[in-house]
Amino acid sequence: MKKGDFLAITGKSGSGKSTLLNAIGLFSDITSGNIELNGFNVSNISQKQKLQFRRENLGYVFQSFNLIPDLTVLENVMLPLKFRGVTLKNRLEQAEQELENMELSARKEHYPSQLSGGQQQRVAIARTMACRPNIILADEPTGNLDEKTGQKVLDILLRANTENNATIVMVTHSDIAASIASKQVNMVDGHLINQGK
Repeated sequence: MKKGDFLAITGKSGSGKSTLLNAIGLFSDITSGNIELNGFNVSNISQKQKLQFRRENLGYVFQSFNLIPDLTVLENVMLPLKFRGVTLKNRLEQAEQELENMELSARKEHYPSQLSGGQQQRVAIARTMACRPNIILADEPTGNLDEKTGQKVLDILLRANTENNATIVMVTHSDIAASIASKQVNMVDGHLINQGK
């Protein structure tokens, strides 16, 4: 993969898609081979270096939303920006912009427990996009959303790819989601098979 690619990984449940995504996201160690991100071999770096690399480069859209229940929607979206050293003023601006993009401005003072599953997913995506990551890893980003909201999420991912040159690796069961990617591979028993796009 090259910088700025948008790769969709499809395949049956249990084929290894999420395992691969976790390895690329530096959440799990690999036993062989190498992982190179942004021109750096990150396969054997320390946990501290992994944390720093994730903070500075990666955005991750999880299947589980991983929202902090004691924080409001706005505070959840702002939190990773704080870890990146973004000023409070800019944290507010970027978080509110992404919540507006996800049509969640009216919910910004709500807590995750007050939201539907689809709304929580949109908050999680807003949190990722607010950081302007140069690599986005998305695990079934439309899996819990209705068709209209799912399309909005795909539009946001595509915009991050085309306008910000973000590299995107997306695991999906959806043919519609996979079709927006510039490249597609199918995972079968832990092996990637090029789909020719």
